[in-house]
Amino acid sequence: MATHCHTRHRVLTVSGPTVASRLAEAAALLDSPVGDPLTVPNLIMAEAVAADGASVVLNGEGGDPVFGGPKNLPMLVQEMHRRPGALWDEDRTTRCVALSIRTSPHGAPTGRAP
Repeated sequence: MATHCHTRHRVLTVSGPTVASRLAEAAALLDSPVGDPLTVPNLIMAEAVAADGASVVLNGEGGDPVFGGPKNLPMLVQEMHRRPGALWDEDRTTRCVALSIRTSPHGAPTGRAP
C-alpha cells in the first residue's frame, strides 16, 4: 500500500499500560465524553505524526460508517430488507413525526396534525 500510494508508513504500538496512563489527559482534551476505545491511541498517533513533521495522517477512522463496519450491520440488514410502507420504514416514520410537529402561524408548536 505504501509503495502504491507513494507514502511513508510505520507501525505505532500502544500498550495497555500506556493507554491507562494517558486516559485522564485524553479525556480532558475532548469536547464531550465518548466511549471510543481508540481515543488514547489516536492521541498518541497524532503526537507521533506531529513529531515526524507531518500534518496529515490517514488511519481508517470513520471507515465503519462509510463502508458498513460491524456497528452498522443491523442498520444495513434492515435497509436491505426494507419494504416501503412497513411500520419501520424511515419515510413513513418521518412523515408521522412531521405531522405531529406542525407549528402555528407564529412559529410555536401546536402538537396537532393539520
